[in-house]
Amino acid sequence: MTKKNEMMRIIYNTLLIFFLSLSAQAQDFSNLSFGNSSAKVKLKIYSSLTCPYCAEFHMKTLPKLLDSYVTKNMMYIEIMDFPLDYAALNAAKIQKCLSIERQEEYLNNIYSNQSKWSNAKTLEQINENLKNIFLEYNPNNSKFEECLKNKEIENRVLQDRIDAQKKYKIDSTPSVVINEKKYSGSLKFDDLRVAINKLL
Repeated sequence: MTKKNEMMRIIYNTLLIFFLSLSAQAQDFSNLSFGNSSAKVKLKIYSSLTCPYCAEFHMKTLPKLLDSYVTKNMMYIEIMDFPLDYAALNAAKIQKCLSIERQEEYLNNIYSNQSKWSNAKTLEQINENLKNIFLEYNPNNSKFEECLKNKEIENRVLQDRIDAQKKYKIDSTPSVVINEKKYSGSLKFDDLRVAINKLL
């Protein structure tokens, strides 16, 4: 079974688990966001934490968007999950276990060191690498294991991907949605700026 087929299988299984295990006391695992949610331009970034192009976008394009628009109260940015493999899924689950204040720092670490932690032969080795990163932000070893086994967090992460495929027909990363319009392919800052400025 290919990685893509494996991911599709876990997504469909998650849908079943999600509807069978909803709880009235479910915890809110909010996505990391920047800016004022009432801003005129709303941008969603769909990324997979093992995707090199996503790392490039996060390290090069996102800071320019923050500086040019978010700091001027013109844009609201939300970081969405679109895991392409089990390693990315687990990395995203670990992010959700951190406080919202630590998640930006965690993502910077994950993306800047992507080739180190994701370059392993087995998922177990990747998980060990992720644990070492997690412990930099939360020194509770048992908390890491709880995160990996937490189906509620897994459902939350995979729901982003399910919704993105259904609503925006997203099938690659990174992809962005600006005021409900999808943009894929070249996502350089100069290209996005043209589309954004038309909305301001």
